[in-house]
Amino acid sequence: MAEDRDVVITGMGAVTPLGRDVNALWEALTAGRSGIGPITSFDATGLPCRVAGEVRDYQPPAGLDAGHARRLDRGALFAVDAAIQALADSALPLTPENAVQVGVVMGVVRPGEQTVWEAHRAFHEAGPNSMRPGYVGRTLANAPATAVAGALGLRGPALGVAASAASSSVALSIA
Repeated sequence: MAEDRDVVITGMGAVTPLGRDVNALWEALTAGRSGIGPITSFDATGLPCRVAGEVRDYQPPAGLDAGHARRLDRGALFAVDAAIQALADSALPLTPENAVQVGVVMGVVRPGEQTVWEAHRAFHEAGPNSMRPGYVGRTLANAPATAVAGALGLRGPALGVAASAASSSVALSIA
């Protein structure tokens, strides 16, 4: 028998091609703007599709250690940024005493994509010794959730749910 439980969204955050926070995203959506444009992050000449939704000119949040940010995959960095925003938006107190009671359940699809491309390029151009340490860890399904937990100091469970297009819905139901 299924148990009915309420779900409460306590805070929101966003890093998207339409905006770097929830307000900017909402403004762009309600104005009917598109986040799709010509690919600028790599040379797409000769590809059948040369448009995408890119987060351009991204800078990590000011409160995140720059060295830590450099070690994260770009997708995990976006997740950390959005989580920092969501925690601030929630106004919920997070302390070392209650951090053990706070966890992360995150829907993910193909985490570590930038890390994979960078590692493949380095491998083919300069051999296996050119690959950065931590390659495998940055590509696992739980990497974004673990990055969020680490950045926020959370000590509860950190779970990445990989269920294709249903990932976010499944993560919400598990949480």
